[in-house]
Amino acid sequence: MKARILVAEDEEGIRQGIARALERDGHEVEVVTDGMAALRKLEAEYFDLLITDVRMPKLDGMELLR
Repeated sequence: MKARILVAEDEEGIRQGIARALERDGHEVEVVTDGMAALRKLEAEYFDLLITDVRMPKLDGMELLR
């Protein structure tokens, strides 16, 4: 099953690694570098899954989930 996945991670290597692995499995992946960018994406678009770092600049993962 193909899913639309949003990855919110401030460390580039981790962010790109997660995205590549998910894309290899056939998923549609979008990436953002902080919690505020993730929040804007989530308000504007539908995603099946959010993968978020707990500690990020501007808005951390726990605040994003709330």
